[in-house]
Amino acid sequence: MMGFGFFTIFQSALDYLIDTFQKYAASAVAANTFLRSVFAASFPLFVNPMYHHLGIPWVSSVIAFFGVLLIPIPYLFFVFGKSLRKRGKYSANMG
Repeated sequence: MMGFGFFTIFQSALDYLIDTFQKYAASAVAANTFLRSVFAASFPLFVNPMYHHLGIPWVSSVIAFFGVLLIPIPYLFFVFGKSLRKRGKYSANMG
């Protein structure tokens, strides 16, 4: 289930980038991939010390709370996406 959730979020984010930045889709996907790779590379640098100093229950809770804070983001894009795309310099004119 977790893999399905990750795949669904990842695929919908890429679809959104491609639909929004049609002319610059390759650059948008490349920027997304670069940012995701930077986070993936830096995550082990601070997670291991966090687990060492705070312990497994607290760090797992912090990561879970951060995940819960991110839940509204897709809904915010759904609600405010049209106005955000209208303000974007490079986004496609999506009515």
